[in-house]
Amino acid sequence: MNHSKRKVAIYIRVSTEEQANEGFSLGAQEDYLKQYANNKGYEVYDIYIDDGYSGKDYNRPEIQRLFKDLYQEKFTGILVKSVDRISRRVSDVTKLIDDVLAPRKCYVLVSDNNLDSSTTGGTAFIQLLATFAEYERLMIVQRVKAGMSKRAELGYWNGGHVLGYDVKNKELKVNKEEAEIVRKIFHLRTEGKGYKSIALILNQQGFKTKRGRLFSIGTIKTILENPLYMGYCRWGRHKNWNVERRKGKTDEYKFVKGKHEPIVSEELWKRVQGVNYAHKKSISKNRNFNGEFVLSGILRCPSCGAGMVMCKTKKRDKSGYHLYYMCQAFHSKGKLACKSNLIRKEGIEEKVLQCINKIILIPSIVDKTFERIQEKKEQGIERIKNDLLYINEELKRKKQFIKKLNKDYFDEKIRVETYTELSEPLREEIDELESEKGKLDRKIESVEIPITKEMVIKALENFTNLYENATYEQKKSLLRAIIKKIEVQPNRKEIKGITYWFDCDNGQDDALLVSKEGRTVP
Repeated sequence: MNHSKRKVAIYIRVSTEEQANEGFSLGAQEDYLKQYANNKGYEVYDIYIDDGYSGKDYNRPEIQRLFKDLYQEKFTGILVKSVDRISRRVSDVTKLIDDVLAPRKCYVLVSDNNLDSSTTGGTAFIQLLATFAEYERLMIVQRVKAGMSKRAELGYWNGGHVLGYDVKNKELKVNKEEAEIVRKIFHLRTEGKGYKSIALILNQQGFKTKRGRLFSIGTIKTILENPLYMGYCRWGRHKNWNVERRKGKTDEYKFVKGKHEPIVSEELWKRVQGVNYAHKKSISKNRNFNGEFVLSGILRCPSCGAGMVMCKTKKRDKSGYHLYYMCQAFHSKGKLACKSNLIRKEGIEEKVLQCINKIILIPSIVDKTFERIQEKKEQGIERIKNDLLYINEELKRKKQFIKKLNKDYFDEKIRVETYTELSEPLREEIDELESEKGKLDRKIESVEIPITKEMVIKALENFTNLYENATYEQKKSLLRAIIKKIEVQPNRKEIKGITYWFDCDNGQDDALLVSKEGRTVP
C-alpha cells in the first residue's frame, strides 16, 4: 500500500439524542471532516455514517463495514471529529488502537484535538479522552435511567409504539380505530378463543398490527398480557435487555396506575388473565408429547422460505401421533401468510443425515471443517477473554466504590443508613461478578484444550454413532454446527439443497445441491 499520501476513512456518528440536543448534524460533521482532511492533505477513501446509534459498543452497521475495509487494507487511518464518535468505552478504544490498528501500522486521527494515535503522545491523550467519554456515558445512562424510573413512578409510559395508542409529546393518546381492535382481541379471548384462532380471525378480517403486518400468536399473547390496556404502567420487568433479552425477566419491577386512558376495564383484563392461566395449566397438564424436531429453524418452507416448526396429528387408532414439520408463518399467522406445507419428520431427517454422511469425509470438507472449528474456537476464546476483561474492570470499579464508601463511613461523612443502602447492592453485584468470573475461568480452560485434525476426522467418521447416542440438544447443536439451511422441492419429498457453514468450492454460495437420488451434485 502506498503510504506517501495518507489514505483515511472518515467515520461519523450521531445518536438520536445528540442530534436533538446539540444540533451538530451528520451533514455538518461530514463537511467539517472533509475540509479537515483536505487541509491536512489526506486522501479520503470513503465516508462511514452511523445515524441514530449510541457509542456504547461496536454493534453499528457502518463501523462494522469500516472494520471490514480496514482488514482489507483499503486505508491506513480513521478520521473522527472526537474520540467518543468511535466508542464511549475506554476498553474498546484501547483495544482498537493496540490490537487492531498498531499491528497494521494504522492509526486514529482526532480532528477536534489534532491528535494522531501513531505518536506516543497522541495515543496517551486519545485514551485519556476515551476515559472522560466513558465517564460521561455512565453519567448519561444513570441520568436517563433515573429519569425514566421517575416517569414510571408518576405513571407515564416509557416504552415505544403500541397498538391502541399514539405517542404525542411522550404521552399516550388513544387511537380510536386501533383501540377497537384491542377490545376485540380481549373479548375474543373471554369467549375461549386461542392465540392462534384470534390471530387468524383478525388477519382474515383485514386488520393489521401497529407496523402494518399480519397478526401472529406472539403479538396476540403480548397484547393480552400487557396491563397498559387497563390503565397501568409496568417498568423494569427485564434487566439488561440488550444482553439477556427475555431471559432477564425479574419480579422486581414498578407497577403503577398510569396517566393514560385505559382501553379495557380492569375487570375484563383480569378475566382474560384467568383464561390465560387456565389455558397454560391445561396445556402443561395435557402435554405428554416430547417429540424431537431437530431441524426446526434450519429447514425452510418451500413456498415462503420461513423456518419450519413442529406439528403433530393423532393417528386414527389413537395409538400415537403423525409427526410433521409445518411452515412457521402459516402456524403463527394463518393461510394469508402461507400454506401449511407439511413435511414428514422421519423422512426428511433421514434424508438430511444421508446427505451429511456422503459429504463429511471429502478431504476438502474435512480441512474446511477443521478450519471452521479452529476459527470458532479462537472466536470463543476471544469472546470469553473480552467478557473476563469486562468483568475484571467492573470488579475493580465496584471494589473502588466500596473502598470509597468505607472511607466516607469511617470518616463519618455518611450515615449508617446511607452506607447500608449503597453498599449492600454493590456487595451483591460483586458476588455475582466473582461467580461469573469463576465460571468463565473454568470455561476458558475447557475451550483451550487443543483439537487436532485427527480428532476431527475421527469425529466425522463416527458421526452417525455420535448423532444416534446424543441428547436432543446435542443433536440440534451438531446439525447447526454443520448446516446453515435446508431447502426442499415444492413436492416436499425431496431435498433441493443444503447450505453448509463451510465452503464447498462449487460456486453455489456454499450450497450443495442434491439430486433426486439424494446424491450431491458436484
